[in-house]
Amino acid sequence: MTVIYRIERYLLLAALFILAACGPTGTQSTDGELQRLTQRAEKVTIIRDDFGVPHIYGKSDADAVFGLMYAQAEDDFPRVERNYVWAIGRLAEVEGESAIFSDLRARLYMSEEEAKVAFESAPDWLKELCNAYADGLNYYLASHPDVKPALLTHFEPWMPMYFFEGSIGGDIEQIPLPGIEAFYGKGQGIETVAAVAPLWHEPAGSNGIAISGRHTRSGNAMLLINPHTSFYFRPEVHVVSEEGLNAYGAVTWGQFFVYQGFNEHTGWMHTSTYVDFMDEFVEETSTRDGKLMYRYGDEWRPVNVDEVNLKYRDGDSVKERHFPVYRTHHGPVTHMQDEKWVVTRINWDPVNALRQSFIRTKQHSYDDFLQMMEIRTNSSNNTVYADSGGNIAYFHGNFIPRRDTRFDYSKPVDGSNPATDWNGLHTVSESITLLNPNNGWIQNCNSTPFTAAGAFSPVPENYPVYMAPDDENFRAVHAVGVLTGIADVTLDSLIETAYDAYLPGFEKLIPGLITAFDQSSAQHAELQPAIEILRNWDLRTAADSVAMTLAHFYATRYVEESGNAAGLSEMELVNYLGTDSPPKERLQVFAATIKQLESDFGTWSLPWGEVNRFQRLSGAIDATHDDNAPSLPVGMASGNWGALAAFGAKTYPGTKKIYGYRGNSFVAVVEFGEKVRAKSLLAGGQSGHPASIHFDDQAERYVDHQFKDVAFYRDDVEARATSRYHPGERQEGLVRVALETTAGTIEVEVDQDRAPASAGSFLNYVDSGMYEGAAFYRSVRPDNDRGAPVISVVQGGVMADEPEVPGVVHESTKLTGIRHTDGVISLARGEPGTGSGAAFFICVGDQPGLDFGALRNPDGLGFAAFGHVVRGMDVVREIHTREAHGASDSEYTDGQILTEPVTITSARRLAPD
Repeated sequence: MTVIYRIERYLLLAALFILAACGPTGTQSTDGELQRLTQRAEKVTIIRDDFGVPHIYGKSDADAVFGLMYAQAEDDFPRVERNYVWAIGRLAEVEGESAIFSDLRARLYMSEEEAKVAFESAPDWLKELCNAYADGLNYYLASHPDVKPALLTHFEPWMPMYFFEGSIGGDIEQIPLPGIEAFYGKGQGIETVAAVAPLWHEPAGSNGIAISGRHTRSGNAMLLINPHTSFYFRPEVHVVSEEGLNAYGAVTWGQFFVYQGFNEHTGWMHTSTYVDFMDEFVEETSTRDGKLMYRYGDEWRPVNVDEVNLKYRDGDSVKERHFPVYRTHHGPVTHMQDEKWVVTRINWDPVNALRQSFIRTKQHSYDDFLQMMEIRTNSSNNTVYADSGGNIAYFHGNFIPRRDTRFDYSKPVDGSNPATDWNGLHTVSESITLLNPNNGWIQNCNSTPFTAAGAFSPVPENYPVYMAPDDENFRAVHAVGVLTGIADVTLDSLIETAYDAYLPGFEKLIPGLITAFDQSSAQHAELQPAIEILRNWDLRTAADSVAMTLAHFYATRYVEESGNAAGLSEMELVNYLGTDSPPKERLQVFAATIKQLESDFGTWSLPWGEVNRFQRLSGAIDATHDDNAPSLPVGMASGNWGALAAFGAKTYPGTKKIYGYRGNSFVAVVEFGEKVRAKSLLAGGQSGHPASIHFDDQAERYVDHQFKDVAFYRDDVEARATSRYHPGERQEGLVRVALETTAGTIEVEVDQDRAPASAGSFLNYVDSGMYEGAAFYRSVRPDNDRGAPVISVVQGGVMADEPEVPGVVHESTKLTGIRHTDGVISLARGEPGTGSGAAFFICVGDQPGLDFGALRNPDGLGFAAFGHVVRGMDVVREIHTREAHGASDSEYTDGQILTEPVTITSARRLAPD
């Protein structure tokens, strides 16, 4: 029997032109600026791969930057905005008066006026990038009127001048806020108190390893990129232009350059440096002839006095505080010492720093990279490097002031003595570097450069002390151990090396505890079962290791209770507690550890993975955790103990288990050759939206160290593509649905955020099973279409004998911004408001005639697009070409009904991978 489908009430009509959707009020905009941004968006294509990584393609570098900023905002606008609110000194307007001195610190170093002057002084190409940065974010806000910024409703091209390095905060964050508050907030006569940092915390650093081709199976150089940041601090991106940009890696939210990553020829990994690159100058001040002066040599110079006005939120109102600020030629006054003013001088050359940050991503050889390093404005980082020419290299710091070595710059120096002034910068050749050392590998783990290449490392005596005061740490000891004798390295074996489970931090601490027990076992017999587990431990972390649990909690407790009165380095302190601390004290601390574990968990015999967990519950910047909510066991350990794959974890309010918050975040291994190959892994996932499948689709991979292949070349990106769009055409908050048909599987991504009613109706049909037994039954194409303009679509839905179903409010494309482009799925309708999941269609090719304002239907309201096909478009196209001579109850659809409808055998939501 021929089945006749009820279609007359679902005649295909029209939809919105994207420009209208960009107006913040949802009304059609006549703003020429908005039209300019919309036209600019057409020059940019964003392709999302199967892990949500955005691959941005632009005509120019500036177009690519436009797309990069838009894509970042899609993934996590709150983090983008928050970084700039902090950087430009307006955090108190969001968080209240408690953040006022953070804002003051930012304004001490640059005002808005100075940022604008810096922008205007930039070379034209950099101005273009800064303008593109602002355009990308502003276009995102214009095309997403539902997004409510916490503060910044418009971004300006001068804002990146505040935020010019990859490490947010960089130098300025090292200036203690208590000193600023004491000086500016409580009166100039109050002596500052040094910032109090916790005695023991997870290292905020990174690992970088470069391996020469002599040790790799392929003969190509390799690079490990392993930043240890707070989780979700940097997303993974790929940005490409027709002007030679092709960079892949991690970008700090809100910045327009790849911070740690690679292109086809070069790779760069930044680790936090401890080079002494900022100094404190004690100023001698006096009031002379009614003017505030400071002494410099034999002369008295006027102190520059200005005023900073800061707003802060107070409940529902906004208030202001006014601060006088003081500067000498050394910089702004930041605190006091011995009743004298102290100025903190840091690297503040935003234009050149921003130049260097972007230029870095486009270098093709070591010589090019070296020339870029001569800009010398990267003060926060060491750099581990590898390239397609087979070179491996290391740069310890980059911005290093040249100083008079008669003075100890680790302490405040006399600012009145001209001899203490900086005397330019050290050239790269004068700083600590390595190029192709004879051992064939380089490592840096925020550690001394004097072990970076084993026996072929630089020699301390050749450099001034301020150039490398860095301590050794257990991660570096571990890195040297696993790299010594390394051979036949592949990308997979490099991953294994990066996750080596041995923990050198326990080499002395745990034997010291066991020795103490053996010397007094009679007094502590109750500890013997736990001691025996530690005695038989191989010092390797694993999720099923009880010894790891005991060691971690014992070591953490002992370090925190020790007080470290002797001021030992972290490595020295841990070893001291195993070798020179009182044996009785070791046993007391261990007994207290056992008691605490029993109190918190009911037993001390806990496998590490039961207490050490990965959990991502929300996209909030200040994450919360819950022992009763789902989480994953983690076998990694803290970098404090020498874990290369660091997993810093701690308790949160209301939890007993510890949850990861920093350490391995973005990780990549890269091989350079005729073609670059890479694998990568991201903590949790690409998106900050819990509704996205990419919110936690890498979580299990993260805990199991299962890396994904990087799609770098365009063919690989296309093969992995799940969506393709211009900025303005897509938003997160998506649900995937698989439609299994007799012709094959079609996967669609449904946008609940922008089209909640239409998407909700479709999903209700999916969830209720009403599509099972439904079909694709209609093919509209130029040879059978009777409307104007002509369209190409396939239509599907429930059968005619199904009961009447209510329509949903008509969500035109003017409202949603989802245009009828190739693969877009939309609701069929009769009168506005009659559309529902009972009938839908999929566009075959771009169909602007179905958009709002087009002439397909006299009412001009268009159709309600709500998603797009991400897989199976080949199935749709094949259905579209099928014979269409089935019976129709409407002259309008005659010749469009498939002779043999394609049955939908099942429809189901797809869970995150």
